Amino acid sequence: MPAQVPFLTSVFDLPGNIELSIFGAGRLGESLAEALQRDRKDITIRSFVDKNKTGSLNNIPVLNPEIFFKRTEKDHLVVVATHFWLREVLALLQDHGLVNIIISAIIPEETLEYSQVLDKHLQNIRIIEKQLTGTRSKMVWQAVIQGMRGDLSCLLQLFLTRQGQQYLDHVILKKKYTVIEGGMFDGTNTRQFAEIVGPEGKIIAFDPLPARIPDLPPQVQVENMALWNETTTLYLVAKGPDSTVSRFQVNNAEPVRAVDLDSYLRGQQVDYIKLDVEGAEMAVLQGAAQTIKRHRPQLAVSIYHSPEDYFQIPLWIFSMCKEYLFFMESYSPSLGEKILIAIPQEKILKA
Repeated sequence: MPAQVPFLTSVFDLPGNIELSIFGAGRLGESLAEALQRDRKDITIRSFVDKNKTGSLNNIPVLNPEIFFKRTEKDHLVVVATHFWLREVLALLQDHGLVNIIISAIIPEETLEYSQVLDKHLQNIRIIEKQLTGTRSKMVWQAVIQGMRGDLSCLLQLFLTRQGQQYLDHVILKKKYTVIEGGMFDGTNTRQFAEIVGPEGKIIAFDPLPARIPDLPPQVQVENMALWNETTTLYLVAKGPDSTVSRFQVNNAEPVRAVDLDSYLRGQQVDYIKLDVEGAEMAVLQGAAQTIKRHRPQLAVSIYHSPEDYFQIPLWIFSMCKEYLFFMESYSPSLGEKILIAIPQEKILKA
């Protein structure tokens, strides 16, 4: 893991009359540059650094990392403003001998809609934290709330100090289990689940995109349809992993078949439900209410696709899942990739 690196939570924390470079020319980097140009005119931004972009941004040159390292002195200040590849960027900078590195924990102003949601959920913040099991889960939730208030430093620290297995942490999977997977993406989780449950288990994977994932094990059954709270027709806006479905037809949207899990399963035993369906999680859960009550499956649900999801989904799951243990995990240094995991107490006792 890269050596300890400090976090920048305000542009006013930087020393005066300095030069710096911003590693990352995406929205995080651009937003940081805008804040510096607006509020810290004494600071000179020498360049952006980004291997995927060229030219200039906000009248600041964008350099390829190789060129940047050749031109840059070892004590030059670099502010890392990319979160997706954070570990890799820190390792790269340190491997090249740079010693003056800060991680930007400042979120773009347009994402501050999260802070507007907090006022209406002050009581629910405490309710959710109280329901979570263990110090780690409570720390994740506290870091999420801090991030919603504009400071990502705790989420960044959690990300740098622990790597988990998304959709497998806390979950108890065994041979012969039946798994419902809402959202396949590239099939990585699908294969992991299939390997654990074995040839006598079953994975029913729902995804409205007709993905062609080669060589899936025979215990994987792919359903090219969306999950929803009823059986109906929805409209799909295809954007790769960020594709969304809606009740309403919009430009470039394709009609897709959708089904609710209660109707699809018709009482069939289910041991685990994983949902990452780009904002449709609440509807899918509502459409699986009877299945959850009857079979008490383990759940791992994405709760990060909208500010309200962070509150509505946990509160709904708490109300439905009695005598469960609830965990929250973070797989991103920002406000994305937050998962609520619900495990029946009897599963843990038998494990």
